[in-house]
Amino acid sequence: MTNEDAETPMITEKFDQTFRRYPVTFRSAVEVHALAGRESAIAIRRDPTSIADQYRKFLSEIVKLSGRDELDYLVFALSLAMANFAERHSKAPTREEVLVGLFRGAISQAITDLKRGLKRSGKDPLLLEIFAADLNIKSREKKTGGDIALIVDVCNQKTGRTIIPICFQAKRAAPSGGASVDIRRFNKSDPVRGDHQLKSLKSFAEEGANCAYLFFNNHTDFRVDTPILPLVKAVDDIVGSDHPLDVDLAVETIDVASFILHLVNNRKNAASSIGELEPMLAKLVEGDVSHLVVLSSESQAWEKSLEKFGTKYTTVSRSTSNAGFAELELAFEAANSYDLRHDAEAPGYHHAPGSGNGG
Repeated sequence: MTNEDAETPMITEKFDQTFRRYPVTFRSAVEVHALAGRESAIAIRRDPTSIADQYRKFLSEIVKLSGRDELDYLVFALSLAMANFAERHSKAPTREEVLVGLFRGAISQAITDLKRGLKRSGKDPLLLEIFAADLNIKSREKKTGGDIALIVDVCNQKTGRTIIPICFQAKRAAPSGGASVDIRRFNKSDPVRGDHQLKSLKSFAEEGANCAYLFFNNHTDFRVDTPILPLVKAVDDIVGSDHPLDVDLAVETIDVASFILHLVNNRKNAASSIGELEPMLAKLVEGDVSHLVVLSSESQAWEKSLEKFGTKYTTVSRSTSNAGFAELELAFEAANSYDLRHDAEAPGYHHAPGSGNGG
């Protein structure tokens, strides 16, 4: 049994929990994976009454590693990262900026684990790496919260080399009633409306980035016993709603891996070269993004490019080699900030008062 085979049941279980909590995420994933050629998704899309027969097959197909191209490897690694992150890091109350770091570490570790599994099974080596520039200086995270610029640079059979710029604003989300999450965040320059983060994402979207809120199933005060996968809701869908600062997770949400698969296959705001994307990178860095992360197999080219931005703020380093140490350090920080008395007071987040949004 390969490493990826051993991980599959855990990933499948987390997808199942997520789909059952928010059925819209299932419908969104079906649309994306049908266009990507998954047979069960195509069958469900063609005949919705076949869900009962096709559901388990769909779960197994979306976590199956066919190894057709870099995109397939990336989607599997992201699925593994989401599942591990939810199970290991989403349960205890944790600050948003720490959750972002832990999620980045989970992606890095998933890529590392996938490489080891491929090597043991004698398959072609995976060249995909993760590069990160931490831009949290002068307490920028206090101003911006858990925001992350993610650049996905992969080759796949359908679109060739595709470079996709994404900007996420992270939020904790564990609504106890309904599915509404308050995304307001107030500061000295925005003491009334609390919409500066949404406005910032809108401005990045106008510059050509794919912008969305990234919701981690985590509560500010209480333990989440069965956390689901991180969810994404695009800024366009949020802005177009009747109550944009109270985000409904039951509408137009999707898991991270399926979201990125959708962006790549549809070449949403895509660039064909690193040079073409550098003006966008400059705007993201100037816009006080806290984390700049690149997923690519073009290691030398990206290291050279990121140095232009990283040296202005902090050292840029390849993070796959020490991902475990960084993840462990953040986990200790999260544990130290958590009051264990909450375990007895609220065994499950369904019983916790309030929406559990990040403050």
